[in-house]
Amino acid sequence: GLKARPELTREMKKRMPCTVLIAMTVTKLGRVVNPVVVRSDDPLFNDSALRAIRQWKFEAGKRRGKPDDFRVRQPITFK
Repeated sequence: GLKARPELTREMKKRMPCTVLIAMTVTKLGRVVNPVVVRSDDPLFNDSALRAIRQWKFEAGKRRGKPDDFRVRQPITFK
């Protein structure tokens, strides 16, 4: 899919690598809704990870051959 790169500040670059695990719903159109941080190595990275993932596009999931909404977890690693 199309992946927007997270924004990095100079402070964040000093503190990498960092992984932020995000739980969200991917709609039947492949859009990200309600992303929340499940786990983070460093809270400084949370907002940037959430901003980036809201712009991602996913393949729509299918259930019994029909597009459907799915709950997914996606790690974003800053390195």
